[in-house]
Amino acid sequence: MSSKPTLCEPVALDPAIALRAETVSDAHGPAEERLFPHFHDAHEFIFFEQAKGTLHTLGGDYPISSGCIVYVPSMRFHDFSLEAGPRDWTVLHADAGLVAELLRKDGIAPPDDAFVLQAQGTERERFRTLIAWTAEALEGRCHSALPPRLFATLLAALMTSDDVHSTVPVQRETFRSRLRPALELVADTAHRTVSVEEAAARCHLSRHYFSRSFKQAFGSGFAEYERHYRLRRAALRISSSAQPISDIAYEHGFRSPSHFTASFHKRFGVTPSGFRASHEAPTSAEAFY
Repeated sequence: MSSKPTLCEPVALDPAIALRAETVSDAHGPAEERLFPHFHDAHEFIFFEQAKGTLHTLGGDYPISSGCIVYVPSMRFHDFSLEAGPRDWTVLHADAGLVAELLRKDGIAPPDDAFVLQAQGTERERFRTLIAWTAEALEGRCHSALPPRLFATLLAALMTSDDVHSTVPVQRETFRSRLRPALELVADTAHRTVSVEEAAARCHLSRHYFSRSFKQAFGSGFAEYERHYRLRRAALRISSSAQPISDIAYEHGFRSPSHFTASFHKRFGVTPSGFRASHEAPTSAEAFY
């Protein structure tokens, strides 16, 4: 179990890994207000044992409460804002190809958008058990044949729940989708800086209107978001590889290793080398199948 909230970190599954699980517990989590819209190659399934907040998508906002289940499809921009207080969740990331194949075999049409399922009573307990069992199996506590079978059962149960297709955002959002081209540009060009002018042009908006709208929609200026995105991508590379930090700095658009180190420390409160030292490489005991 991890005590570090990694809910909003970019996640890229190793091509050889079909499923990944992590349980996060934080007894005194701070409020998270600024949005960091991002996406994963993997599908994301989260069971919130304890939390209160909001799932933000380009199409609208969904309330999060204890006992709910969140599903975010592959390659969909999203983020979470959680209120201050204790929080506990289990997240499963599943390869997009695996999910598509399982749904095809069962004749289930996948939903196009994210949803938050507020399961009740017996159904909630079933989902809690399936998710916990799947996570335990991925940690090597069960026979290795179990993870895909458990996940297939969980996926089918979740996608065929009567409540799934009735979930709608409590607040619809129409303008965030107009900013999607800028988010995609940042994601596609993490090796260099993207200017506000370039992002505004991609959205067919004036620089002034784009800047004002971006900050209103996501709680931070575009330049800050763009720099933060490159730093997070770099942090993921640092924690998952032995590549020299100086090479990672240049590959993520920073003009020098010293500039990268200063920016990294300002954002995360630790140097890149200190960050690497605190993140051990994943092992089979940490949840991979």
